[in-house]
Amino acid sequence: MISKKFKSFTLIEALVSLILLGLVCLSFQTGVQQLQQVEKRSSASQIADFHTFLLLLAKETADFHYVSTISTGESISYTAATGQMSINFYPSGQLIRKTLNSGHHPLLMRVKSFRATPTNNGHEIEVTFLNEETYLGYLPHPTP
Repeated sequence: MISKKFKSFTLIEALVSLILLGLVCLSFQTGVQQLQQVEKRSSASQIADFHTFLLLLAKETADFHYVSTISTGESISYTAATGQMSINFYPSGQLIRKTLNSGHHPLLMRVKSFRATPTNNGHEIEVTFLNEETYLGYLPHPTP
């Protein structure tokens, strides 16, 4: 009888390869979970930023009177009761800026688009961030 030797994997080699494959899958799963947590924190941060932005708008415009909104809805203008100061909110690149007299101040970052739709008593504010999340809010006109 002629004996033929077949080359094959031993049981230990097969187990080691399965363990390595399991470790690779586990590390991939951990990476995906961490990415999901980062996205969740980023989304929560943007919600907080948007609400802070609305509160700042309300606070900044409390002593001003509404003047106008550009027809495209990309800028809101207010003027002081005395008429000596004006305040504007408008998008600039990836920011929403405020101008008060001649100073420019960023209020909200990572913004893709900003729209202010005038209503009878205020503005509906729509902000879309760079990650395509859109938030809606309402800014009432200041009461004199």
